[in-house]
Amino acid sequence: MPAKAKKDGPKGPKRALSAFMYFSMDKRPTVKAENPDATFGGLGKLIGVAWAGLTAAEKQPYMGQAAEDKNRYLKELEESGGVMPGGKKRKAANTGPKRALSSFMYFAQDQRATIKQNNPDAGFGEIGKLIGKEWGKLSTADKQPYADKATKDKQRYVEEKAEEERKAKKAKAEAPSSDEEGSGSGSDEEEEGSGSDNDNKDDSGSGSDSD
Repeated sequence: MPAKAKKDGPKGPKRALSAFMYFSMDKRPTVKAENPDATFGGLGKLIGVAWAGLTAAEKQPYMGQAAEDKNRYLKELEESGGVMPGGKKRKAANTGPKRALSSFMYFAQDQRATIKQNNPDAGFGEIGKLIGKEWGKLSTADKQPYADKATKDKQRYVEEKAEEERKAKKAKAEAPSSDEEGSGSGSDEEEEGSGSDNDNKDDSGSGSDSD
């Protein structure tokens, strides 16, 4: 039988990668060279052990890449009209308040243009890695302004979410129940049926008088 032709259509944006996946892509050649006889699964375990041994500061560059990639994915998903990877249409979701940003994301927004200007040849993933490195260098005091922004944004999100839920409950309470609708339709039918019976009685009665 001839092979089925693939349907042409939008494929959607490429899925965002996790911080571990960026680390894995970065370290796999080195781990492979150090363990030439390791199987594919064995390499995965070795990379996992290496990842677990990293400090938070050492993981930060890869966290930065993952955060940048997630932003790229969400932006492209919106531009595609909700077409997800594989061409499937994203289910329409309740449009709630905009998600709160993390302190790192506020830092990334603040520093991306500068880092891009200082590294004009760096690709998208490399920019994210550089932002992550710079974030890891900051002291707690230097991070505080971004933490304050994140805290304020989280409070905004919580308040907007609560307001949305309040409106949804109010709308549900004011909507007519299915029982009330069913009761109304039943009474109409009864009235129509009652009228029909009266008509029949009148007809039969007039017939007997004529006889």
